[in-house]
Amino acid sequence: MERIIVIDGIGRNFKSSGATPRIYRGICGRDLLTDLAKLEEGNYTPEVLEIYEDLAYTMAKQGNDALPEDDERKIATFPSSPDEWLDTIEVLDIYDVLPQIALLWRESNKTTVESKKNNVRPPEN
Repeated sequence: MERIIVIDGIGRNFKSSGATPRIYRGICGRDLLTDLAKLEEGNYTPEVLEIYEDLAYTMAKQGNDALPEDDERKIATFPSSPDEWLDTIEVLDIYDVLPQIALLWRESNKTTVESKKNNVRPPEN
């Protein structure tokens, strides 16, 4: 699942997939699901803000890698760390971007497969 999120007046491609937790763990050395639980608490401590920034970086990196080479939104050499990426952004507004990232995550985790369980009750004798 991909979504364009505007940061600093620039539409940036963000992507979330089944690989997101693994990529996040590789980048940050932490478990994404554990970190998401901390984000949902709504207490924006410095640790939680770092989680948010790391998640934004992970999804932006995935989104940039998903773009074709000739797409004007693609960064030729994507920054190699969240710090380098954040340095390219003037303001990363948590109240604007975090809800969009959270929505992208939820949408990418929705099931698209219909239940194969037969929900019809057998006739009573």
